[in-house]
Amino acid sequence: MFGVNFAGEALPPLLIFPTSAKDPSNYKLKADFAASLPQMKAIFGFNEERYHNVPFAMNPKGGMTKDMLFQFFTRCIIPLYPKSADNKQNRVLVKIDSGPGRRDPETLLKLRSNGFHLYPGMPNGTSTGQELDQMFGYLKKLIYENRSRLWAARFRLEGEAAALSMADVGSIVFGGVVTLTDGSTIELVDAFAQSMDAAHVHKAMDKCGYCPSTRVTLKSSQIRHEIVETEDGDIDEEADPYGALLDELERKNREACEALSLDGYELADNLRRTVGRVTMNQVRGRASTVTEPNTRERQDAIMKVATASGWFHVTNGGAPMTCDDALIAFARKNQEKLAKELEKRKEQFDAHQELTVAAANVMSSKTDCKSWLKDLPPPTVDEWTEEDDERLESLYAGEIVDFDKDVGLQRCFDTEDEGVALKLLSFNKQRRKKVLLCAIQGLDAAEWQEINDELP
Repeated sequence: MFGVNFAGEALPPLLIFPTSAKDPSNYKLKADFAASLPQMKAIFGFNEERYHNVPFAMNPKGGMTKDMLFQFFTRCIIPLYPKSADNKQNRVLVKIDSGPGRRDPETLLKLRSNGFHLYPGMPNGTSTGQELDQMFGYLKKLIYENRSRLWAARFRLEGEAAALSMADVGSIVFGGVVTLTDGSTIELVDAFAQSMDAAHVHKAMDKCGYCPSTRVTLKSSQIRHEIVETEDGDIDEEADPYGALLDELERKNREACEALSLDGYELADNLRRTVGRVTMNQVRGRASTVTEPNTRERQDAIMKVATASGWFHVTNGGAPMTCDDALIAFARKNQEKLAKELEKRKEQFDAHQELTVAAANVMSSKTDCKSWLKDLPPPTVDEWTEEDDERLESLYAGEIVDFDKDVGLQRCFDTEDEGVALKLLSFNKQRRKKVLLCAIQGLDAAEWQEINDELP
């Protein structure tokens, strides 16, 4: 798992290894492997350069999972930015491609509470829209060269007994001096430092055009282009800079096919090609299906999203996955599960009530039953109250009850200092006031005012 920031610094990469062990308590790595990993010097969110450890992990998959992504953010990324908070001065935007855990509610809530906002990259556009993909080619080249050099050196000394192991991973990726069996040494280049330096990072950013925003990706030949027409039927080159070229190619293709048909080539029409066109009516039609932020319509649409492309469609080109609409949508999905559990309990209670009435009728008509059952305790079932009915109704309606407290505080409180925790939340003023009312009953007026002043 790799990452870079806009300052041109490469984050310490997370190295993930496969293991045959099923129980995490049985995951093992030799100590000499960890010794081969260097400490990386960088600033990140601190005031000065510091040394940072390279993290590593194991799982049966040997790759990223939902739980591992949560651990990666909480233990490896968030600590690099100790001043991060959900206000205008201290937010951190994280751009990420698709994969496991990207829409996990617990992960998103954790990020949001610490001032991190997760922004999804363009679906199916990793090769053109993700900066790291522009850098991996050179990184792999250097890593493979290190691996080949180390293997060749050992093979010359050990023959068929030569081998590479986990203990060599750090040296192959981060370089350094490796001692061979005869006492001689071989020096490997630092593949990571050479390929992930500031110059390569900024070059990759220029290719992708996200930050700074140049939209250069729209000119890439690797993404699909189409002809977008204006209200007057002209070609809108602002919408797609390749529109005029595609229109010209389509025209020449049509003319060539017509000429071949006139010359007697009966299959000429099979060579005809057309380019996708988007008329203003289609543009207006698409706009009518787009949802607006902070609406129930968008929240309901997010609940149904199952793919990265679906997220882009619902949000009209992308939105942070830590936005209020997403958190509310995830809260409603959890409420749906709770509603089903409550419905099941209600059915059990109703069935018990019917059985109780039927049993009472039998007991009243057959006196022997009383003596048979007098020492047996009656079956019990949880009571169903009017409050339960109201709660079930609100769950089915999708009402977010105590959203700030239940979702914002209960899931994200990682500090005993309530003032600090509250300062991390970025709800609007009305919601923040509700949070304060719910959570800081023990604070006096002066403490209340101090926290309220610090909120964004």
